[in-house]
Amino acid sequence: MSKKLIFTIVLAALAGACTVGPDYKQPVLPAPPEWKESGAGLSSQPADLARWWNQLNDPQLCELVEKALHNNLDLQLAGERVREARAIRGVAASKWYPSLDANASYNRERLSRNNLGSGASGSPGFNPNIDAFSATLDASWELDIFGGTKRSVEAADADIAASYESRREVYVALLAELATSYVELRGFQHQLAIVKQRVDSQQKTLDLTRVRFDTGLASELDVARATALLENTKSLWPALDASVRQAAHRIGVLSGEFPGALVSELITEKPVPAPPAAMPLGAPADILLRRPDLRRAERECAAATARVGVAVADKYPKITLSSSVGPKSNHLGDLFDHRSIFFSIGPSIHVPLFEGGRIDANIEVQNARESQAILQYKQKLLSALEEVENGIVQYTRQQLRRDALASSLASQERALALAKSLYEQGLVDFLNVLEAERELLDSQNSFVQSQTQVTLGSIFLFKALGGGWEEAL
Repeated sequence: MSKKLIFTIVLAALAGACTVGPDYKQPVLPAPPEWKESGAGLSSQPADLARWWNQLNDPQLCELVEKALHNNLDLQLAGERVREARAIRGVAASKWYPSLDANASYNRERLSRNNLGSGASGSPGFNPNIDAFSATLDASWELDIFGGTKRSVEAADADIAASYESRREVYVALLAELATSYVELRGFQHQLAIVKQRVDSQQKTLDLTRVRFDTGLASELDVARATALLENTKSLWPALDASVRQAAHRIGVLSGEFPGALVSELITEKPVPAPPAAMPLGAPADILLRRPDLRRAERECAAATARVGVAVADKYPKITLSSSVGPKSNHLGDLFDHRSIFFSIGPSIHVPLFEGGRIDANIEVQNARESQAILQYKQKLLSALEEVENGIVQYTRQQLRRDALASSLASQERALALAKSLYEQGLVDFLNVLEAERELLDSQNSFVQSQTQVTLGSIFLFKALGGGWEEAL
């Protein structure tokens, strides 16, 4: 085949090239115009989420965040997945280019005398041993006439974008979990301080009761009840201390350290970080642009659509240009003689005629996966909206509970003071003092837990809105 004819075939093939399969169109997902739930301290103003942990005004938390961003192993693993996706894209794009291979071979063959006949095998100088030496340069190039390779690269590009969003998801989850563990640790420490305070108070009450018992002003039952209350309060300490240390261990691992590495610097009691004074939420449609899981799901839709095109391209002919050049000789000494040079060049075409339904079945598989990706995208949006609505409920209702508990706590403190005063005057039974002590402890613990839950609710909202992934840029 002449070079001119080959060039004409290639030119005609490229001129008629087309990209089969559907072109991707981003699914349009409706979102409500505003959040259904509302409450004090919330607004529809755009949310400031880039470094939301700064709004908790805790320098040590900010230091821990910086440490985690540099050392966390989950982040490093997500980065390696991005690198893998890039490399896979390189594999897909390599089909756009010709492949070039160098080969060298030696073959020794012994001919059968009986097969050649007595004339040839008996002639003078006949040598049944044949040596063959060759060194060739082979090239081949499959023309992407129907866009199968182009669609593969489109899918790989979408996979790279999805891997970036997955990495950002890890950022969002890591920052929320780190802040949650830190706030929980401070909450447990505050409860420990309350237990210590109540133990001191109840010990004084017990000492006073024993003195009154010795003077005949109190019964042995009063002493027993006071002792039981004191020991019961002391029993709260081990579980709370364990919770503090477990939270410190978790913070250590999230920061890329050994579990106990940060215990010494976290064990000192500090206040529970307060939530931000205002919590702008933005509009529901904003989360389509912010939340990495939704952005990843949208890119997965694009990848699935591109893979439909890859499957459809298998229905069409494939044209490959092949060439080979190099020396061949029966004698090693003649291998590099110019007369040993040979070459071949020409196109080949592969036309799928009967595949037993494999190609059509694969197209159906990819169409089904595209539909699944779109449905998953829609489902993720509904779940994201649900998370934010639930977060609003949790945050606002817990604030109401905290305020009510603050009023209750003030009344309980007053009730204990009155009970002690009246008991010392002999006007009420000692049981009133013990009940007031127990109720005050319960109120203090409930108030601290509610304070902690308010801050945790703000963290949950920051996460639900997709805050913090800018650190992955």
